Amino acid sequence: MMPKITQGMMTVIVGNCGISASPVTLNGDPPDPMNLLGDAVAFRYRTFAAYVEAVDGRRRTPGCQHQRADRAYGAAQQPHGPARSRPTGAEIAGMRAQLEEALDHGALGLSSGLAYGSAFNAPPEEIEALAEPLAKAGALYSTPRTYTTHMRIEFDAILDAMDEAYRVGRHAPVLVVISHLKCVGLSNWGRSVEVLRSIETTRAGRPIGCDCYPYNRSSSTFDLKQVTGDIDITITWSTPHPEMAGKLTTKWRTNGR
Repeated sequence: MMPKITQGMMTVIVGNCGISASPVTLNGDPPDPMNLLGDAVAFRYRTFAAYVEAVDGRRRTPGCQHQRADRAYGAAQQPHGPARSRPTGAEIAGMRAQLEEALDHGALGLSSGLAYGSAFNAPPEEIEALAEPLAKAGALYSTPRTYTTHMRIEFDAILDAMDEAYRVGRHAPVLVVISHLKCVGLSNWGRSVEVLRSIETTRAGRPIGCDCYPYNRSSSTFDLKQVTGDIDITITWSTPHPEMAGKLTTKWRTNGR
């Protein structure tokens, strides 16, 4: 973890964007984007308690902590994506029970990655229902629990996606954090003032936060919808086609591919 330690980062928040190593029950290979964390062997923690036990058994530098009444403020979240991608098609009640178990064992909150295929079709009502235990847990431990979201869209309809996040915060009610806030797409550039104004206006009546990248690019699994030809996209690695690593999508278009 030297890249983080040398920059003074001593706490790592895990479980962002609806992706985490736990709690997960798989039937086969992990779906995109969970496969970013590893193959099926990596997803061996079927409960959040099992994951906490594994973390406690390791030296944490920097700290990947969890939050309990008798412990320091920590940084693990219950992901929405793995719960929804379970092969049994678990009902919302079962997903809520899974979240409650995670909160009881110190989870910081709930995260969603609605832009990804494993969760894109989840309606807003599903997220609202899942967020309800967060308010109860926050009252119990006198510490607010958080709903963190990689929004459904970050392109031209970004304000609509932000409104969806605010809606969850009003329904629960809970603290809402928008992950890596940005305006994606050439036609969306220059809207930062408009987007930030939306947060400032909304947070007057409800706690809203965000984080952002410290660089001028973004990183994600490959999505053909993002290959417009307006911006170069670098392929960093590919499992089925390792020869594509380091190449630009513009070269594909030039070569008629």
